[in-house]
Amino acid sequence: MANYALPLGSPIFKAAEADGTPLSGGKLFAYESDGVTPKTTWNSGVMSAETANINPVILDSRGEAWIFGTGLYLFVLKDSSDVEIWTSPPTLLLDVTDKARALLDDTSFSAMRTTLGLGTAATYDAGDEAGEVVLLESSGKLPAIDGSQLTDIASATVSALRGYLAGMALSRGANQTISVAAGIARDSSNVTAITLSSGMSKTFSNWVALSGNGGLDTGTISDNTWYHVWSFYDVSNVLSDVLISAHATSPTMPSGYTLKRRIGSFLTDGTSFITGFDQLGDEFLWDDPPLDVESTGVGTTKVDNTLTVPTGVQVHAIINVTFGNPDDAASLYLSSPDVDDEQAASSGAGPLATIVANTTGTRWSGGPQIIRTNTSAQIRSRNDAANASIDISTLGWVDRRGRDD
Repeated sequence: MANYALPLGSPIFKAAEADGTPLSGGKLFAYESDGVTPKTTWNSGVMSAETANINPVILDSRGEAWIFGTGLYLFVLKDSSDVEIWTSPPTLLLDVTDKARALLDDTSFSAMRTTLGLGTAATYDAGDEAGEVVLLESSGKLPAIDGSQLTDIASATVSALRGYLAGMALSRGANQTISVAAGIARDSSNVTAITLSSGMSKTFSNWVALSGNGGLDTGTISDNTWYHVWSFYDVSNVLSDVLISAHATSPTMPSGYTLKRRIGSFLTDGTSFITGFDQLGDEFLWDDPPLDVESTGVGTTKVDNTLTVPTGVQVHAIINVTFGNPDDAASLYLSSPDVDDEQAASSGAGPLATIVANTTGTRWSGGPQIIRTNTSAQIRSRNDAANASIDISTLGWVDRRGRDD
């Protein structure tokens, strides 16, 4: 790529005596900015050995000379008798590349895009040399909202986004309408970000794009069933939307939508209405906590207790518990089905009891307790004395919603 020097003057350098007569035979010395080291100028914008000026440049009878330069100069002007007339401050002369010269010649954005090889898309690999540029759309926006066309970004920067989720909180908009707040989430395959720039609502009709329309991926809504809410993305058309599915891992995706992220779950009641809940971050609380376990005469072997929390995924159930035994003092241990089945002692060894009922025939309470479930919404209980009574009320659950995948 050739570079072209710019002239000192418009377009020719001219100098005059104090009375305005041309400085015939005047001498213009060119130095580096230190004022000591001589620096080359040229008599043409094409910088070559053939076009290099002598230093100093001798002005003609009109006090003129063609002088082109590139970089930072300090000029000293003297008359033909070597009497100094002036010394310039450091003066910058910029060179112009082929690409920049062509852009200066262009008279429209369309011509500029052609010069830069952009075509109809505002993308261009400018390289990493100083002075290279990228021409953006007239809006000034980058050509890719998710950064997928930006290069030379360390892989750690992308990896840091894995599992990211902010906003997109769920709420019960109406009996059969789920509302999703604005937000942004990394998709489950860690390819890009899914953005809801404003809140959306979805009914229980079959899915149709945009807020206020149906959200169900397939079939019809059912009573007493857990449903999972997904944000999902059409890469080709740059569209984000919301989907409702009974599947916790593999919803039926509408045509064109390839990326997804589960953002929460809700439960229908016996009339296919949404059971009331409240969400804050990863925490979901029931408006009216159900009593899920009401057991008497429980033996000393482990029991898997099913709670009212989402199925198909593992969450941390938030519960209140009461425990007692009419015959003996007893200890109760609550645990996740993921860990070993153990019987707790009241003291002296781990795991310690969740609740110790020291008084015969008296109910003892404990809560809130937070226990990890299995995908069947179960936690384990085990006590050390037969004929126990256990009640468990589910207050809500904590759902990480893919943050740790």
